[in-house]
This record gives sequence, C-alpha cells and structure tokens, in this order.
Amino acid sequence: MAADPFLPEQILALASHITRHNDALPAINLASPAPARQLLLHLPLTQRVAHEAFDAADALAHQPLHPAPAVRRSELRIRQLAHLITEAAEHLLDAADLLEATRPQGHEPHDERTLALAYQEVRARIAIARDLTALGPDDAVEAAELLGGEMQRQHAALVHPPHALSAAQLAALRAVARGQVTVEGRDDKLDVFSGERRVSSTTLRALEAKHLLLREALPNGSRRQRPHLTAAGRRTLSATFATGTPAPRSPAAPARPAARSTARTR
Repeated sequence: MAADPFLPEQILALASHITRHNDALPAINLASPAPARQLLLHLPLTQRVAHEAFDAADALAHQPLHPAPAVRRSELRIRQLAHLITEAAEHLLDAADLLEATRPQGHEPHDERTLALAYQEVRARIAIARDLTALGPDDAVEAAELLGGEMQRQHAALVHPPHALSAAQLAALRAVARGQVTVEGRDDKLDVFSGERRVSSTTLRALEAKHLLLREALPNGSRRQRPHLTAAGRRTLSATFATGTPAPRSPAAPARPAARSTARTR
C-alpha cells in the first residue's frame, strides 16, 4: 500500500478549520438574549475539528512509511492538537451548562451576585477554550511540513509542480496557512494585518490572482476578512514542503496545558 500523497494537504485544511474555530469564538455574545444557544451552535464546529484532527493523526499512524522521527513528531503533534481541541469543546459545553443554570426558574428573581459569578466563570471557560487552540494552526502547518519533507525523502510523495512564486509570496502563503493574516478595505486600498511577518497587499493580490487564496468575512459583522488557502493553495504550499523550500523561522511555542481525552456531546 502506498502512502497517501495528499495527507500534508489534508493537514493544511485542518489548520484552516482551526483558524475558523478560533475566529468564531470572539463572536459569541454573552449579552445576547440566548448566549447558551450561541455556545451550543458553535460546539459542533469545535467537535468536528477535533474529529478531523484525530482522523489525521490516525492516518499518520498508519502510513506505510519507514520509521522516522519526523513522521512520529508529526503524528504526536496532531494527536496532541486533537486532544487540545477536544478539551476546548468540553470547556465550551461547561460554559453553556453554566449559562443554562442561570435561567430563572418560575418567578424566582435573579441572585445578582450568583449571576455575576456564573458569567465570570463562563468568560474564563471561553478564554481557556481560546487559549487551548490558539496555536493550533501553527502546529498543523509544522506537522504538514515535517511530513511532506519526510515523504519526499522516502520517495513517497507525489510532488505537484509548484507555481513560480517569489520568496515573499511563499512566506505569505505560510502566514495565511498559520492564520496570521487578516485584511480590511477594498482591493484598491487594502490594509493587511499580519502579526510578526510583514505581508504586503500586493503580494496577497498576486496570490489571489493565481487562485491560491480566498477571503472570508470574519464573524460578527467585522469589517476584516480572513484569507484562507484554496485547494490549489494547499497543493502549492505542500509542494514546497516536499521540495525542501525553507520556511521562515517561527517563535518557540509555550508549554501546553494537559488535555482530557473526550468531549461530551448532546
């Protein structure tokens, strides 16, 4: 049985889905008439992403590749990420349960102190969920890069001829894959927000013209948009992993909290 040559692209898609999950969390409005419902509507997305991460980790574990540290690190990184997303889902469900418990029973008045403490705990749970998955896109991209390089070394990768991209365009693709780029404004005057790595609007427009990126509106009526890799963008970026194109160095990730193994479902 041959190794799955598209697995690095699948992991890049996982990175994009984690970014969407991360973007949706700040849009949860606890001042809305039904905040628990907002959390419960978001929960299936988080659980789907967790299942997707477990599926990718299982696929990595069953690849017919020679044992190599890079393959093992990729699998462990994705499996750890799956557990972190699962724990994030648990915290969101706990937050929804706390909100449901604050609903008045019959004609009993609210206990304002109890209500304030409950909302404080809810905000803390949502913040923990956000922290657990904040570095998820970085982890997924690094795992895809490790795997793609090792598959090429073992002659197990189907390398698609990459687009002819400049160093700035390749760096922008990686930054987008890691969920580090947002934009605001019109095409003729586009403001780019890209954290530590500078990405120009000209570079983004060039990648969009090659159909490697697609913008999506951020939730909750934000004027900003988030560019994501298209299928062609994921294929192009994964081809650079296989051909050994160097990636910009990333800052070291902080230690992660321990994660529980399963999420409750309703």
